Amino acid sequence: ARLKNRFMHLTNYSINRNNANFVRPEDDAGMGASKWSLNELIGWWNANVECLEHDWGEVWDMTVDVIIKTLLSVENAVVQQVHRLCKHPNTCFELFGFDILYDAHCKPWVLEVNIMPSLC
Repeated sequence: ARLKNRFMHLTNYSINRNNANFVRPEDDAGMGASKWSLNELIGWWNANVECLEHDWGEVWDMTVDVIIKTLLSVENAVVQQVHRLCKHPNTCFELFGFDILYDAHCKPWVLEVNIMPSLC
C-alpha cells in the first residue's frame, strides 16, 4: 500500500508540491517549509550548531567531497555521452541536482542525483 502513495517520496518536489500538506517557502518564511533553500539550511545549522557535531564549514566540506566523489564515479560515462551528443563539447553543460541527507553525526549521504532538478 505504501508504494501506491505518490507523496511518500520526500525528495521528489515535482510530486510533493501537489500534496495538500506541502508547505511552500513563501507561506512559512522557509524554516517550516517542505523544501529549504541552501541559505535556509545554513541558517538552521548555524542556529543549532551547539547540538550538532560539526560547524557548517566542516559539513559543507564533507558535502562537497561526497558530491565530487559521486561525479567522479560517472565521469567516463558523462564524457562519452558529451562526445557522442554534442557537436561542440566545450559549449554544452549539464546541471545536476543532488539530494543530500545528513545523519545524526552530520555525515552527508547522497540520496539521489537528478539530471533535471527543480530550481524552485
